[in-house]
Amino acid sequence: MQFQFWLQERLLSVSCHLQNVPTISYAQLSGGQKSERLFEEKYSRLIVSILVFLILFSPLAYGSVDPWAYNLIRVGILIMLAAGLMRTANARNFPASSSSFIIPALLFLALLAVQLTPIPLWLRELLSPVPSSHSLILPSIPEYGQKPLESTWTQLSLYPPATWEGALDFLAFLALVWVVLNVIRPNEGQRTVLYSLVGIGGLQAIYGLFEYLTGRQGIFFFPKLHYREDVTGTYINHNHFAGLMELTLPIVIAMLWAGLPTERDSSVLLSKGKKPAKFVKCLFVPLGLLSIMLISLVLSHSRGGLISTGISILVLLSILVQYRRSLNSRWVPLVFTMVLVVLMFLSSELLSRFSYSFRDAPERMGVWRDSIRIVKDFPLWGTGLGSFKYVLLNYRHKVDILMVDGVPRQANWNYAHNDYLQLLVECGLLGLLLAGWAIMLWVRQFLAGLKKTLAPEDRILRCGLGCSVIAMLIHSFVDFNLHIPANAFLFAVCASLATNYGSVGNGTEGETNERNEM
Repeated sequence: MQFQFWLQERLLSVSCHLQNVPTISYAQLSGGQKSERLFEEKYSRLIVSILVFLILFSPLAYGSVDPWAYNLIRVGILIMLAAGLMRTANARNFPASSSSFIIPALLFLALLAVQLTPIPLWLRELLSPVPSSHSLILPSIPEYGQKPLESTWTQLSLYPPATWEGALDFLAFLALVWVVLNVIRPNEGQRTVLYSLVGIGGLQAIYGLFEYLTGRQGIFFFPKLHYREDVTGTYINHNHFAGLMELTLPIVIAMLWAGLPTERDSSVLLSKGKKPAKFVKCLFVPLGLLSIMLISLVLSHSRGGLISTGISILVLLSILVQYRRSLNSRWVPLVFTMVLVVLMFLSSELLSRFSYSFRDAPERMGVWRDSIRIVKDFPLWGTGLGSFKYVLLNYRHKVDILMVDGVPRQANWNYAHNDYLQLLVECGLLGLLLAGWAIMLWVRQFLAGLKKTLAPEDRILRCGLGCSVIAMLIHSFVDFNLHIPANAFLFAVCASLATNYGSVGNGTEGETNERNEM
């Protein structure tokens, strides 16, 4: 009982400090206030536990591309949302998300509602006349096909079932963003989520390298059928494994940078004659993890992953040098030298992969040209979210053969290998403009957060999260990582944390805890 009372006192003290209110003794609270406080703590721990579980689970389940794994993510998000709403209702204080991109997100939902709303056939012919003038072959849509249109009511989406599913997924990820922004508490909860992201990235890199170096090349108990010459971790596609690496590598670099000792730290250690055990732990553990993840990324042979990660790291370092000017100059060359040694050791792998790019580029470029043809027919409203793979068959009649592990295989173009182009096809110019607007607002909010008076370590880690998002946005020009459930889930978590990491309050840019610079 004494331990329970002490723990309750500590939790209450931390909560009061985070909310910038005078510290109150737990014994001073009434019975109702005590129960409410414990209620909030219980639901907060439940939400963090579920979020950490999903972060660790989603990549392990083959990227959660199977329906059972994706449905588990949906259920987890729904439970977190319900717990967050119950916690909020108990506190009688509904936190409004400070996410500035909520307006374009709501407008995008309105666009999806327009795509799914039944409209008269004459209005459809006015807004998007192509289905009436062409014979579009689509599955399970009786009013389209080679026979004349018979129904007097239709929809703008060419394949409404896929659009409904896409709309529900978008709602689920909006709920995830709300939970991360408003329920996950600064410092303790956010740090746990951050360590989970780094942990799954390191675990995937170690497992992928083990399978690659031993020649086993399997995923758990099953032998790999594709990309046997690449490091893929537990993903099927090497590009999607690279997507996980590019989301977590900048965070590891930020942790490494935050652990570098300053001139003041070094002088204090030398004057007291102490061994820098703390700095060895903060330096060499992230450095070893960084080396393993870099090696696995290079051996994944993902060109898009290598380029996007390289750009994001350069952006990250250009920002970080402005925040830790008092770094001991002896540590930075050591870190860069070790990283350069790793890259030079793998230089032959890098050159061989980029020389291969000319082999499969024509097929991908061909799909992009056919996608542009679709955009010309559906410029404003698009074909409907999720309908790309059904509509492309009517525009690309060529059978593509791609070399996978030296074996020719017929290509099935379920995605455009360009998330922005696919969004333009499915949601038209309106959808692409809303996405661009949301990205611009996110960048503005991220940069504004960096200018706030934040603890130095939180500022550095926020930079790492922001550059993880930048890497994924760049890679999306040449791949479809945002259509892989695990990577889309982790991307949403990183994008949300990047806008409020270390901030006091739920989703606000309030004052932060004062902590001494490391």
